[in-house]
Amino acid sequence: MRLVVLDDDEAIGTFVATVARNRGWQAEAITDESEFQRLVRASPPAAIVLDLQLHASDGVEQLRFLHAVGYRGRIVLISGFDARVLASAQQIGSALGLAIVAVISKPARAAQVHDVLAMVERAPSAAPLAPAAAPVPPAISAGDVAAAIDAGQMELHLQPIVSLPKRAVTHAEGLVRWRDPILGLVPPEQFIPAAETDDAIIDQLTRWVAQSGATHYRRLVDLGHNVQVRIN
Repeated sequence: MRLVVLDDDEAIGTFVATVARNRGWQAEAITDESEFQRLVRASPPAAIVLDLQLHASDGVEQLRFLHAVGYRGRIVLISGFDARVLASAQQIGSALGLAIVAVISKPARAAQVHDVLAMVERAPSAAPLAPAAAPVPPAISAGDVAAAIDAGQMELHLQPIVSLPKRAVTHAEGLVRWRDPILGLVPPEQFIPAAETDDAIIDQLTRWVAQSGATHYRRLVDLGHNVQVRIN
């Protein structure tokens, strides 16, 4: 079998490729996302080991690329992120119709990589995509929202409201967004309902939005823009 390893840590990529070669595979390690995409387009390998944390992009972006080019081989995700992030990325890949056959947590041991490659050899490739298939967003719990607030992953975006007759900004509306390290920018309709299932957590989120709105207002005033910031 032929394997391509994409990992921005050259030592880890070489390590995984070496374990694969010891099993009789053809394997190469790549650190550059553009080179990885060029290679996959030119000659898709039977299997890919994909790091979730890369220099210029992330693993989910590469999963979307593999979906876009119709990659049907087997995929193993590898990362130092916690189990929740790995599980979310695996769910996203599966929702895209990709064959995510295993995940490896860093630091990886040779025996663990050996066992995963044995699993890859037995696993089927991805089935053809159904034309109407659509990605399913991963389930989000109230606890996930609380953890995101504590980790500083929430952002308050300001949407200017403009008066056309006055040709001026009358105020700005504060819009909360969650920037997850794997899922990217999560819209409120995906996480607000989860937060609302727990009174303490929706109150925590509300306080964060109010405090952030006040901070943004003070910054605008300091810059000479006395623009109201309104929160919902």
